Amino acid sequence: MLRRSVTAAAVCGVLVLGCAGCASTHMKPFIGKDVRYIQVEDGAPVNVFDLPGGVRAFQYQWGGGRYYAPKTTTTSGQVQLVGDAAYYTEQKLETGGGVVDSPGCLVTYMARWNGDKQGWIVAEIAYPHRMFC
Repeated sequence: MLRRSVTAAAVCGVLVLGCAGCASTHMKPFIGKDVRYIQVEDGAPVNVFDLPGGVRAFQYQWGGGRYYAPKTTTTSGQVQLVGDAAYYTEQKLETGGGVVDSPGCLVTYMARWNGDKQGWIVAEIAYPHRMFC
């Protein structure tokens, strides 16, 4: 019996592992820097609000969009010998394919005012711990 397959779950699993840390990897270099550097990189925040203790939260939209799941084909076949002849039968099974729309998520930089630098300095980051944003 011959078998050949690549499952959609395996392909998506690789994509998920590759994307799971994207937001945090992008955000971590900004810790200790002025939030204006984030604005240079990512544009204006979608929300800004004050929290207790002199902390200001800057929220940015991250990710979102359309993701395409690959279509896979599993082929299995069997050779049957009858006398001096051989017969081959094959079955194909197609799975996957389709589109997933994601609204994205909000990532938040928590900053404290620094009078010497006259700016909001990123102290912490917060982001959803989901697979896709």
